[in-house]
Amino acid sequence: MVIRERYGHVHIDPELVQAVAGNASDEVKINVIKGLELHARVEGPSWGPSIHSYVRFVSIDVLPNPNEPHRTMARVVTEFPVVPEMTDSEGSLSTAVLTTLLDNLSMSANLAQGTVTNRKDDFDGVSQSLQYTFHAKAPLGTLVQVDNVCLSLGARSFTSRAEARNAETGEIIATVVQIKMGATIPFRTDLAKL
Repeated sequence: MVIRERYGHVHIDPELVQAVAGNASDEVKINVIKGLELHARVEGPSWGPSIHSYVRFVSIDVLPNPNEPHRTMARVVTEFPVVPEMTDSEGSLSTAVLTTLLDNLSMSANLAQGTVTNRKDDFDGVSQSLQYTFHAKAPLGTLVQVDNVCLSLGARSFTSRAEARNAETGEIIATVVQIKMGATIPFRTDLAKL
């Protein structure tokens, strides 16, 4: 399976997996955590790895889909504190940081669903469409909780929805619907027959 091959080299501490609540199997939890770990381990000058290191997985669940009872729906809840390096000039969570985190976190429910259904796709893929709505600011010190669900795993695209909320007040900070496509496999001309 592509998920296991791609993320196989990333070691995850078993205690980290046990700290994540939810009914998902350890295999599902490990694959989801590894997916974010790959973003946090990028080398070179970038603030991406730094901000990803603050994310904590709260729960990973595989639930009955309320609209299609014969199917399941993966749900992943994460949280992170708004720290100084994430803020804009006004002292609130920067929209650039939030969009980066939501872009990467919104794939986690798709990765969980793909693991459960034994899909062989590349769930990192490419963001085809990101539709953000910003509702409120998150000042320095806010604990942000991201609730992410897999809406669908199509033949070539994967759709998820995420809501970022103030964990203390429940106020919605931002919502995003994301459609991702798996990476295109390059055409091999050496295999083509003329």
